[in-house]
Amino acid sequence: MQIVVVSAALTVFLLFISLFGRLGRKADLSKKRLAAMKGAEQAVGNEELRRPLSERITKPLLNALSSSLRKLLPGNGGKKNSKNREKTQRMLYSAELRITPEEFDLIKLALAVILCGGAYWLMSSVLQLEIFDCLLGAVIGLALGMWAPLFLLKKKVAARNESILHDLPEVMDLLVVSVEAGLGLDAAITRLYEKQKSPLLLELMSTVRDAQMGLPRRESLKAMGDRSDVQELRSFAAAMIQAEQLGVSIKKVLRDQSKQLRLAYRQRCEAKAMKAPVKMLIPMIAFIFPVMFIVLLGPSLPRIAEIF
Repeated sequence: MQIVVVSAALTVFLLFISLFGRLGRKADLSKKRLAAMKGAEQAVGNEELRRPLSERITKPLLNALSSSLRKLLPGNGGKKNSKNREKTQRMLYSAELRITPEEFDLIKLALAVILCGGAYWLMSSVLQLEIFDCLLGAVIGLALGMWAPLFLLKKKVAARNESILHDLPEVMDLLVVSVEAGLGLDAAITRLYEKQKSPLLLELMSTVRDAQMGLPRRESLKAMGDRSDVQELRSFAAAMIQAEQLGVSIKKVLRDQSKQLRLAYRQRCEAKAMKAPVKMLIPMIAFIFPVMFIVLLGPSLPRIAEIF
């Protein structure tokens, strides 16, 4: 009889454990999931608060203002305005400024307003000039605020293009050596990019990344040529596209491009050397010749003065 009671009790205990144990595990799993979700929400909130103020407030505000400015601009959506926007976007990309053309226009407008108001206040309150002079200074400040950002942008783009043009023959020679040693073109560009992150290698690496993301090499090379203002780099992109279309060996194309670029680089150096004597005339006439005349004719000036 005792064995029957113990067996029944053990059976009831096992059934109780098997039934409520599953329910307990499900409850624990639900609690863990809820805790994980709460932790994720808290982590997302903390991550949002960790972002700098410029990304949370300033940049969305600038985007909203630039969108409003774009709607207010005359001729929005026209063909000419579209071309100007594409040109400005290409210049901003070349200058490595990751802003939109509308944001750049907004920066110019804000700087123009600040300089205009500052010039008017300076001339009216500090210098206490007449109203006509104050208005003239305000107009000059307005024009300077609209012109200065574009001038600085063009200077930065010109400096970057000059760097690309200077590095192109050397990088092309290194690509020729790497490809002839057995590396692929993408691997050679990646290896050079790891050693030196110059503007030219950034352009080439962007082409490699586009190809890795699934974009056809022809389109990635065409995009590199379209966004570049350096004619030699455009010629290189066109040659690579033509070689891919005709099935020409990449080694031969790179070798020919290297020779042409090295010859063009030598011709540019010779042209600069020929211009140097002409550029040296200005400091010689302004600074060296007067000193020589003073040294040579100075002792004789008293005698000449006595004669006359």
